[in-house]
Amino acid sequence: MKRSREPVQREDERIVQKKLDRLRRKSRVTIRIKAPSDTDPNRQLWGDHWVKLELGRAFVRLGLSLVEKDPDVILHLFGSPVKNPPLPEHTYNLVWLYSHPDLVTPNNLMHFDKIFCASELFIPKLQAMGYSNIEAMIASTSKKPLKVPLTHDIIFLGNARSSRSDGRGVVRDLRETTHDFKVWGNLWKELLPDKHYGGKYWDYHKLEELYASARITMNDHHPDMAREGFVSNKMFDILAGGGFVISDKNIGIEKIFGRAVPQYESTEQLQKLVTFYLENPIEREKLMIKGRKIALSNTYKHRAAQLVRDFLPIKERAYSLSPAKSGTKEKWTFLYIDLFRKENSNPYWLKAFKKQGTTHDFDIREPIETLAPIIEATRPNHIHMGGSVKKGAISPEFLARVKKDLDCTISVFYGDARYSTYHNDLSDVVNHIYVTNKTHVRQNRSRGMTNFHYMPCGTDTEVFRAVKSEKKHDLLFIGNNNSPSRLDLLEKIHGRFDLTVAGRGWEETKLNALPQTYDADYSRLVGQARISLGLMDDAWVHLEACFSNRVVNTMACGGFLIQRYSPGLETVFENHEHLVWYRTEEELFSLIERYLDKPLEQERIANRGMALVTSSFTYDQAVTRILEDARSSRKGASLVPPTS
Repeated sequence: MKRSREPVQREDERIVQKKLDRLRRKSRVTIRIKAPSDTDPNRQLWGDHWVKLELGRAFVRLGLSLVEKDPDVILHLFGSPVKNPPLPEHTYNLVWLYSHPDLVTPNNLMHFDKIFCASELFIPKLQAMGYSNIEAMIASTSKKPLKVPLTHDIIFLGNARSSRSDGRGVVRDLRETTHDFKVWGNLWKELLPDKHYGGKYWDYHKLEELYASARITMNDHHPDMAREGFVSNKMFDILAGGGFVISDKNIGIEKIFGRAVPQYESTEQLQKLVTFYLENPIEREKLMIKGRKIALSNTYKHRAAQLVRDFLPIKERAYSLSPAKSGTKEKWTFLYIDLFRKENSNPYWLKAFKKQGTTHDFDIREPIETLAPIIEATRPNHIHMGGSVKKGAISPEFLARVKKDLDCTISVFYGDARYSTYHNDLSDVVNHIYVTNKTHVRQNRSRGMTNFHYMPCGTDTEVFRAVKSEKKHDLLFIGNNNSPSRLDLLEKIHGRFDLTVAGRGWEETKLNALPQTYDADYSRLVGQARISLGLMDDAWVHLEACFSNRVVNTMACGGFLIQRYSPGLETVFENHEHLVWYRTEEELFSLIERYLDKPLEQERIANRGMALVTSSFTYDQAVTRILEDARSSRKGASLVPPTS
């Protein structure tokens, strides 16, 4: 934003407001991201290239279009000042200042309409230079925790600095260590002995494998970043990926990570920290878990949402980008209505609700006339109805009376793929309805039912977890024999491969069948399979981003999954990164043949898939979101999250 001097400031504000008004009227906004490394042929060696890539992906998921010419919005990543000022006057111009604060002058940010600064501590200095419209926005990550064997004592990833004869201070401080110490980055080969040199480059997409393999990962900052409190993106990546980090002193670290990241100011202090944390893995694990939780709550999705909040088009502004954080300390009482039996997921939902407060449950198989007395006796603040509450079970009129009498909120989760008119009737009464495909969300919103939201199936990480076992089955399908197309495909697979099925109704088939499996037995069975299969019935394959809880349960168990593709699956998972999907029978057979002979590739994909679902698709997170939405509704907030 231009410098805040009257009457220039008022004119600047008027111009910016006109830009925002124009953007909010557009049906779709285009954005260009500019990074200092854009013109460097070796740009993949520089951090801002990957920041640009990750932010771009997050913008696209929010509905923006990335362009290089004639954008509506320009975002400049400040690793260095913009090279060709002034910026176009008609574009809404943003800058994210996340490094090299000493390069900022009273003039080189004046062409930006808004400044995002990675250090709150530096904002007063920007204001002293005459800048206004500044918002704090710390660094972020896209990484997920990964479990791999520990193979290194200490590692460092970063390019050597040509301005220093020792490359970087953090490497100089550890050159004489007797521990296993490896360095990856450009320009190190001539500066380091072979025993310390790891290589010129480590693949960005496999950073978690490196960080999680080290007992200690070192981090450092440019002197001006450390002095002004700019914490590097790398620290977020290390912690989110499953690593433990020691950093040089930076006045901004403790504000973000508390005591989760040890800091050092001298070589002697560093040597003591390294020795202590190598010899005390339990203490190292405690800090690593604390830091990981903080890092995982600061993703590029969060940063993109913050960047676009001002200019999101009007038709999207009715939707919050994420549920509002409540911050309330009040204890709520919940009533959860569902059908509770071992073979479905409802007990996991119930367990998640019980973690949030006093929770009563009502099994829908009980006489419905006993529900009203239970509600009267428990007087819940919030009522949640699960997926087994279907048409005719509880009338909308009854719920309307309860809601009015108790002044409570009501939510519904419907996990079936079949379209439900009953839930349409409920939409006039309940606050929020969550379904597991985006197609029905979009259809219902087009009909004015804006309280429908997409919520994919979840998993319970205390139950579904990796169990290392001898591989007994090449292919495994867990599910019941309730679809002719499913049986037909499995019989074809059985004719060519070693296939095992587990579930009801397989006894009379020619397949190698096991009984239904639950909980710990499910985890053990998945651990015994080289490849797990996710089959979707032909009737539901058109539903956008639709998948069953078997998908996330299998992935949470560390299973390598080949799943049938449905539209929009790529908005949730990455193909050949978290799982593998197929569109045709021929493609399925080809993928089975390809991956059966690649156990290491299976393990890599399975590990990344497990990291994703265990950090992002749990019942605990789903219930937290439901209750945050409910609390926001009680405050009168408009809360209709996007379908993506």
